[in-house]
Amino acid sequence: MKRIINAISDFIFLLTFFNGITFLFISVFIGGMAFNGEHSGGKFYLGDSGVLTEVSELVYYYSWFHGLSAVALLLLMIIVGGVNSVLNKHTRQRSRHSKLKAYDYGVATGVVVFFVMLMILITHSWLYN
Repeated sequence: MKRIINAISDFIFLLTFFNGITFLFISVFIGGMAFNGEHSGGKFYLGDSGVLTEVSELVYYYSWFHGLSAVALLLLMIIVGGVNSVLNKHTRQRSRHSKLKAYDYGVATGVVVFFVMLMILITHSWLYN
């Protein structure tokens, strides 16, 4: 059972990592993110540092859903990492000198990254909108 949970945790971590990197690179390439953009009057804009780039409706909604998937996968990674950490806790308690699993650091890092991303989005929206 532990082996399956560890494999799922590893898969979700890699999926989250590569999805996030892909989202960032594509956002730079297409001129911003839908989270920072707007749509009005049938026109769609991606936002990047207060600069709006007009794009098609398809590109706008792609950026929106890709950004949403990045945030959702990050939350899923935090939850699965926490569950994995709790399930493996009894193994670590047997040895007084055992090192923390990478998942403990992964959960902590995921929580910090999530809140940093959230603060950047809130601050960015507040400053430029």
